[in-house]
Amino acid sequence: MYSDAKSAVLYNGQISRFFPVYRGVRQGSSLSSKLYLLYINDLLEELSDCRRGILVTDIHISSPVQADDIALISTNCCNMQTMVTICENYSIDWKFKFNPLKSIQLNFSKSKQHTDILLYNSSIQLEISARHVGVLLNSNLNSMDRTLQACRTLRSSALGLIKSGLHPSVISIDTCNRIVRQVCFTKAFFGCELWTEITNTEILLLERAQRYVCKSIQGLPRQTRSDMVNALIGWKSAESYIDERKLLFLGKLVLMKDSMLPKQIFLTRAMEFKYNCVKHQLGFIPDIHRILVNYRLSDFDTYLSTGHFPTYIQWKKTVKVAVQETEESLWRFRTQIDKDFKFFSRIHTLSKGLHPAWTFSRKHPLLIEQCRFIVNLCTLTRPYEEPFFLCDKCGRFFGDITIHIVLSCETFQSKRDKFWCDLIDIGPIEFSAYLHSLTDEDFLACILSCHTDFDLNEDERTMFQKACITNIYWMCAT
Repeated sequence: MYSDAKSAVLYNGQISRFFPVYRGVRQGSSLSSKLYLLYINDLLEELSDCRRGILVTDIHISSPVQADDIALISTNCCNMQTMVTICENYSIDWKFKFNPLKSIQLNFSKSKQHTDILLYNSSIQLEISARHVGVLLNSNLNSMDRTLQACRTLRSSALGLIKSGLHPSVISIDTCNRIVRQVCFTKAFFGCELWTEITNTEILLLERAQRYVCKSIQGLPRQTRSDMVNALIGWKSAESYIDERKLLFLGKLVLMKDSMLPKQIFLTRAMEFKYNCVKHQLGFIPDIHRILVNYRLSDFDTYLSTGHFPTYIQWKKTVKVAVQETEESLWRFRTQIDKDFKFFSRIHTLSKGLHPAWTFSRKHPLLIEQCRFIVNLCTLTRPYEEPFFLCDKCGRFFGDITIHIVLSCETFQSKRDKFWCDLIDIGPIEFSAYLHSLTDEDFLACILSCHTDFDLNEDERTMFQKACITNIYWMCAT
């Protein structure tokens, strides 16, 4: 595969002469990563044998590596210089070169005394923060820059997708939702499993960024209440998203082989925390313990005591159920103490996932505008407002314009009759009687939610949703 390897350069449609390639591996080949590991393994062993790294109890750590991204860890500059020199000599022996301009030095000590670390007689630049395998590290242990970067990434990537054609007026919100969650969230929250000691201010910034994206992909006004917006597409809070990722990461750590270095470090730190060996311990272990307590998960304590832990599939299901139940409980609490949510909680809840209008738009893309309109009405309708507005069409006072148009305004009587005819044509007469028996508020909640507890088959339920969406749009938007 690599004997007599040749390459050429393609530029402006012209191919250069082929020239022999004596070094490197083929980009994208499944074999390349394994060949590189074989090539660099001697360097890693030499760094480990020099014993100039750090100790976590009795575990020696010197050079964590991810692909060609090498990090050297040491407790003082003298040992660090020794390790850098080892890398330099190894590169000379094997005829390759590290780039000093792309190498960065981070000093995590409190004193911040700087000593030059030389690579090929060039000083390695000292920085406050840097990225390692995609995770932003800050030598001052300040996580605000990381949080702001995550917020910017989430907003920019989501808006970029929307501007490129992924717009709620073009494709269904269900598809848009899936793409944003899988692409934008994965990109913005990359490495969030290692985010510890997140402050309330940072949580608030992340929540605002998520709400902005949530409103953008649904095409809803910026003033829409955030808890309503998230519930309409079944989004949990940004904090719970991060917590879920951390809990799943915990499952992967626990189920690693005992011989693997990350597992050994994890168990050592976990036992230190359990038996209070370190005062004011920071990092992943105390953070994950707090999360486990918040979601009432005791599997980890059982694991530390007995060594028993569920399989990853079982753990994943347990985590998702625990996070969902906790989020629903918090959502119900927030909605119960705010009168603006009193009626909305009868229309839609977080546990229902996508609003039926959004689900309907997936099969009927030509009605996306009407679906978005009725979803918007769900967030604006307030049936408990005092009637102090005067209708210039019928001369009656009203509190909420939607309720007035749909239920009482005489000007729209013919449209209401048409709406009722569509409802009567759906199916059994018992369904019409059921709708007629509802109070005005219950009927309004029923048609705005596009859902009824009456037993309808799939076709009848689709007809009911279509009747609600088209007629309410016809009455209120025209």
